[in-house]
Amino acid sequence: QSNFTYADADGNIFYVWNAMHPDRPHLFGADSVAHRATGAEDAWQAFLSFDALPQLLNPPGGYLRNENDPFHHTNLNAVLDAGDYPPEAEAPRVRLRSQHSLELLHNERRFSLEDVVALRASDGMLLADRVLDDLLAALDAVRGSETWDAELEVARTTLEGWDRTAATDARGAVLFVEWWERYLEGAGRSPATDEGRARSAGFPAPAERLFAEVWSPEAPMTTPRGLADAERAVAAFRSAVPATRQRWGSVDVAWGDVHRARHGRLDLPVSGCDGLLGCFRVIWFDDDDDGRRRVRGGDGWISAVEFGAEPRGYTVLAYGQSNRADSPHHEDQLADFARHRMTPVAWSPAEIAREALSTYRPGAPSR
Repeated sequence: QSNFTYADADGNIFYVWNAMHPDRPHLFGADSVAHRATGAEDAWQAFLSFDALPQLLNPPGGYLRNENDPFHHTNLNAVLDAGDYPPEAEAPRVRLRSQHSLELLHNERRFSLEDVVALRASDGMLLADRVLDDLLAALDAVRGSETWDAELEVARTTLEGWDRTAATDARGAVLFVEWWERYLEGAGRSPATDEGRARSAGFPAPAERLFAEVWSPEAPMTTPRGLADAERAVAAFRSAVPATRQRWGSVDVAWGDVHRARHGRLDLPVSGCDGLLGCFRVIWFDDDDDGRRRVRGGDGWISAVEFGAEPRGYTVLAYGQSNRADSPHHEDQLADFARHRMTPVAWSPAEIAREALSTYRPGAPSR
């Protein structure tokens, strides 16, 4: 099951959720239901036609987008009804990264290519917009208690002043993620059903134990929101504060001091976070040998193209064009990636000739 998008120089855009689905003569039962078959008429004989698949052609608003969520909310002006498609198709779900994308695109703006390049650098962490106010309110409720100390006060002030991004200089993001992971762990695990993961915005815990208002198709852009358990949120904060200080030296450590893009000889601060947290720039991290967190995946090759009589584009390949450590193109794009810079694409023969380091034609000497 894949999301495919198309665009051309005439201004057409097209989306299709592409999969080979059997045209079944019976209800779908996944792998847990057996259906009695006494003849060929009881078994599927063909796949659904292409026209029966979820798709959009030139939808209102002039945009298509998808961040590995199902097809239903690809365009908020033309939401696709789940009832119109096979029951084995994915259930509706709009996780926080997808909502972040829609917040950037679903408006009346007309975007230039350069606007799109700038938008993809958005460093916001949408989860913070949904739950941080509730956390601060819960902390205020216990602020004057005997167990409230100066370190907790500094940590609370840090979160209050945080810009709610995963930018490299953001102070508060590391503490927030440490708190959320503890709050999430305290909620327990839930079965990995499509419906359950949709309601929890993809987090592997019961949605009702995480959020005051769980995700719903009726409010796809404003849910989930709020905290389900203020007491557990405060307890998670009380343990996250000393843990952050002990590991990183302070509760207000900058995101980029902890999260690093390391490749070849380079070691650079990098913005971005897991898509479940609501970052549009999705990056996953592992613990490195020195305790810092090192990029292990996520955004890597990024390309933005404007179709026209003469196409224009920008691109960056984060981890280099060559896997040879001695190549000058092994790590030469990492700094651009870390700093949200992209390179114009050489398209015309004149541009290619200007950018070429050397040229070669079979039978002729290279130059």
